[in-house]
Amino acid sequence: MKRFSIISILCALLSIQLGLNAQTTSPKLFTGMESGVTGLWRTVTLPQTYTNMVVVATPHYDENSAPAIVRMRNAAGNSFQLKVDAAGQSIPGPIAVSFIVVEEGVYTLAEHGVKMEAALFDSVDTDTAYDWLGEDSYFTNVYTTPVVLGQVMTYNDARTSTFWSSGETRKKLPDNEFLTIGKTIGEDYIEFREEELLGYIVIEAGAGSIEGLNYVAAISGDVVESVSETPPYSVTYSGFATPGVAVATQIAMDGSNGSWALLYGSNPVTPTTINLAVDEDQWGDTERAHTTEQVAFIVFEGVPDTAAPTPNPATFASAPTAISTAEITMTATVATDESGPVEYLFTETSGNPGATSSVWQTSEVYSDTGLSSSTQYCYTVQMRDSLGNIGTASVASCATTPLGGPQPPTPNPATFLIPPTGISLSDITMTATPGSTSNAPVEYFFTEITGNPGASNSVWQISNTYVDSILTPDTQYCYTVTMRDSLGNVGSSSAAVCGSTQGVIDIYPPTPNPAEFSIEPVPSGINSMTMTAVLGSDFTGPIEYYFGETSFNPGGSDSGWQPSTTYVDTLLSFGTEYCYTVTMRDALGNVGNTSAPTCAFIPDLIDQVPPTPNPATFAVLPNAISSSQIDMTATIATDVMNNIIKYKFDETSGNFGGDDSSWQLSTSYSDTGLLENTQYCYTVTSRDAVGNATAASVAACATTSGTSDTTAPTPDPATFANAPAATSDTAISMTATVATDPSAPVEYLFTETSGNTGGTSSAWQLSTTYSDTGLTASTQYCYTTQSRDGLGNTTVASAVSCTTTDAPPFSGPIAVDNFSFENPSTPDEIIGFTTVPGWSQVATIDSGIGSILNGVPSDGLQSSFICDCDNPVEQTTSHVITAGSYQLIIDARQANGNGQLEVELFGGSTVIGTQSFSILIDEDYQTKTMTVTVDGGSSAIGQLLGIRILNSSSSESWINTDNIQLNRL
Repeated sequence: MKRFSIISILCALLSIQLGLNAQTTSPKLFTGMESGVTGLWRTVTLPQTYTNMVVVATPHYDENSAPAIVRMRNAAGNSFQLKVDAAGQSIPGPIAVSFIVVEEGVYTLAEHGVKMEAALFDSVDTDTAYDWLGEDSYFTNVYTTPVVLGQVMTYNDARTSTFWSSGETRKKLPDNEFLTIGKTIGEDYIEFREEELLGYIVIEAGAGSIEGLNYVAAISGDVVESVSETPPYSVTYSGFATPGVAVATQIAMDGSNGSWALLYGSNPVTPTTINLAVDEDQWGDTERAHTTEQVAFIVFEGVPDTAAPTPNPATFASAPTAISTAEITMTATVATDESGPVEYLFTETSGNPGATSSVWQTSEVYSDTGLSSSTQYCYTVQMRDSLGNIGTASVASCATTPLGGPQPPTPNPATFLIPPTGISLSDITMTATPGSTSNAPVEYFFTEITGNPGASNSVWQISNTYVDSILTPDTQYCYTVTMRDSLGNVGSSSAAVCGSTQGVIDIYPPTPNPAEFSIEPVPSGINSMTMTAVLGSDFTGPIEYYFGETSFNPGGSDSGWQPSTTYVDTLLSFGTEYCYTVTMRDALGNVGNTSAPTCAFIPDLIDQVPPTPNPATFAVLPNAISSSQIDMTATIATDVMNNIIKYKFDETSGNFGGDDSSWQLSTSYSDTGLLENTQYCYTVTSRDAVGNATAASVAACATTSGTSDTTAPTPDPATFANAPAATSDTAISMTATVATDPSAPVEYLFTETSGNTGGTSSAWQLSTTYSDTGLTASTQYCYTTQSRDGLGNTTVASAVSCTTTDAPPFSGPIAVDNFSFENPSTPDEIIGFTTVPGWSQVATIDSGIGSILNGVPSDGLQSSFICDCDNPVEQTTSHVITAGSYQLIIDARQANGNGQLEVELFGGSTVIGTQSFSILIDEDYQTKTMTVTVDGGSSAIGQLLGIRILNSSSSESWINTDNIQLNRL
């Protein structure tokens, strides 16, 4: 319980009064909703100006979206900015955000017709999943049931935090005596946050009117669970004929992991119902399950929408244009309407052969295909909103298809080989799939379709790569690509693909990842070791490096995080081996993977002599073995004190394609990817473990061969060595037959042909193996494979091969709290038992469990009570066993004597794991954990997961069990 002195209460009250602005004549209430909000800042302009505005916003989404937190900044005057940020590694898609705005102040029934207050609060402290203190505040009005709605209104820290409030403790509702507010980061492992400004609105529960706008404010029961469980959680209210904007905020915090409220689905408010859910972050883990919470909300009455979308009449942003002899494409001006989404109807009015009108569609782009060549076609466009308000059709616009002739380049429509990708704050690069035609050369035209600031189209160009420059940071741009041959035959445009310039929140560690050494650890004195990391690259600098000493031999030390790429470890021992790794992190704390350990010796004596021969020599001179590869071998070197010798081959001609090797243990090196009929020259150098390097050898040269190879690799058509096969519910792996060709290297392409959700084709790659990930469970996907040589000779695609992804496993946890494993058979056993979703109600015995006779479980409520009987307690879940690892967590307490708890997991008649735990006489509950892995060949696959518990003590003993939880890892 929190305790406050009279002085602290008076001081806090005075502070609040000073923080509220002078009494306003009007709350200046404004409600609104923004659709399609992404991770890019959006400015919301308000119809009136505020002295100190208080804004509360709520996201709309469902279980198909990643966790999304509304961020806000620059709330002043007549505008503010908002966006949505990820609360984990997955980026949420475009979502709607509703909001309300009120002038800071205190409002009463007598003066304003509503009991309400709006305040701003500087939040210094930060609450986490392990530390819930909040910051003390107080109401100015006196409320019977205060409805508290709040928002983090500034963006002083790039990492997310959310508003929360409570009463005397974190699980209690605010009241007139206790109000705690604050910002929480949930399970984020980076706990520091800058000070942020919180805005909150308090209103008396019930129905009323603010400045002529009717509302209902209420607090749900303790029934709202996670978006990942069984949403929506609906709350009814005395409704409106036309519901308008609603916002919601979690009030109190039952779950220690932290959560926030959201409006569930695309249409969360009906005339009598509001659909709610809560969500939690995925920083500490990937699960989103959460206990029930209470949610405060306010719903405002809406004004019926009878207006059609604007512009009205509709207009074309891009008039109908023929892009081939058989296709005309067009784009409508993007419409706006408060009752979205807006749909578009394109109508062909000439009636000429092949013409087709569209259906009502959400895309503003339409392509009419199957047209006749050298024929005029005319189109209009109309728009309607979700309520069926239809606008006037545009003026008809016409285009004429060109004369027929040879086919345009393939692929048709064009596609992207490398999608648009931000490479800086102002540049996006992209590459089209190379076109094929008998009328070379192929030309490419890249079109930017959003019209965002700085965007430019390319001209017709020979290069299939285009860089759009002078763009706006942190902004999305979308592009299509079109191809034509030398005769002017134009193909269909590709689908639009989008990319963003850099400037979004960085959640990725520096590259390379894992980190690497540019200079491996080498002795730099009689008792020191020096090493240097490869310079890291990251959006969010500066980068820091951590060198870890992993041998733990005497004197070895870690570096600690440092900005320098070089580290010198001192005070080491003679004749001792030391091993090091390096790790990188950026300024936001994104930590990359650790490099592999690299070891070196501190010699007994100071070695200053390089290996022999010195200068180094070639045992086998550089020799061209194909039109693109040269092989060579160094003479094996020896050293008087160090037997670890490395070699480095340097290409000295500078001709295109030639590469140096790194320092390597092997004496042989192959330089690949070279030009044909071109000379390349090389030297070789060796060095010992201390870093003493020889002089470079005399340069030796070789010339790659020419080629007239026009034959594709074999086999042709390509085949699968291992046909596509599911490796999980979201991944399929496959392997192509190794192809042979004299014009190395051979590359492989895997194409997904079903078009089902998530299926992705590979790019051309050197590996014969491809894994397609991010797939949908229990769904069929089909693939072909092709190969090509270094000259671009490409095989025919293999036969199509299909497979189906696994069924999804349960994600867990399945928790049991205050729950009996059986249907009780005696009256005293039924007290306190509850049903838990995910567990069946089938019991295998009717004895062995009784109600609590003595002792209290860890949560102070009912738990199972197991005697030393011969019969086990058995319970079956409703989840099917799939390959993977399962974890059981159980709290147990011995009531008398020492006991032996046997725990067994099973599926059908197959036991997948068993473990015995000794439960010693103790007043406290002891947490026991067992982990079981099920491989793909187990007979338990497909069976329902179950648990058995047995008290196997040899003497009379009673064990209490409680807080049982099953997880799939």
